[in-house]
Amino acid sequence: MRKSLIALAALAACAAAMTATVIAADAGKWMSASKADIAGVSAAQKQLWGANLNRAMIIGMHVDGDYALDVWNQSHICCPSAVFKRIEGERWTRITKSGGDSPLPESDIVHSGVPASIAHQLCSGWPKGYGPC
Repeated sequence: MRKSLIALAALAACAAAMTATVIAADAGKWMSASKADIAGVSAAQKQLWGANLNRAMIIGMHVDGDYALDVWNQSHICCPSAVFKRIEGERWTRITKSGGDSPLPESDIVHSGVPASIAHQLCSGWPKGYGPC
């Protein structure tokens, strides 16, 4: 019984820490882009999600030139990601995405047409355990 209580307490502490991390990320901690780029990529992502906007939240984004990588939290799935390419001005289009909570390998990003040096930059600097690549 005591082991069960200890395990339950550890699980609760882990869940609280993860929730605090996601809340901090939503406050912009994981955003590495201009406000205009964040708004443009977010609009493109939300357009792909359609009318069901409340089921997911972008928790991080890195932009390098005309390419962006975002990460979101979706209901029961943490950290699917997508890569976007700037079409014109602040208009973006998705060029690849991960499946579920699987990471998006840097090689897949390069294969989708992103230069290797930019793909590396997009995948760098994420908190340990939350990196999308």
